[in-house]
Amino acid sequence: MEEKSFKKYIILWLSQSVSGLGSSMTGFALVLWAYGQSHSAMSVSLMSFCNYVPY
Repeated sequence: MEEKSFKKYIILWLSQSVSGLGSSMTGFALVLWAYGQSHSAMSVSLMSFCNYVPY
């Protein structure tokens, strides 16, 4: 029984890791996109701030 629980935990942990990596990559891409669109440090800082507010 413990082995099944551990296997479920590992699957949950791996899926959360992949999800966190995807969220981080999206946030980084949005910052690059904001700079590419506006060429403004202010828009990049606002995008970064809005990206981390939910955390």
